[in-house]
Amino acid sequence: MEPEQEPVQEIVFAGTLADIVAIIESAKARDGRLGLEKHIAKALP
Repeated sequence: MEPEQEPVQEIVFAGTLADIVAIIESAKARDGRLGLEKHIAKALP
């Protein structure tokens, strides 16, 4: 009897490149580049 294999999880991208650019531009407009950099620094390990 063969051991059961775990199902492979697929990565689902929830947005397009245009969505990502729009989010970045929105963040830059609200908080400026420094705010965006602080947010990214907190999000990354």
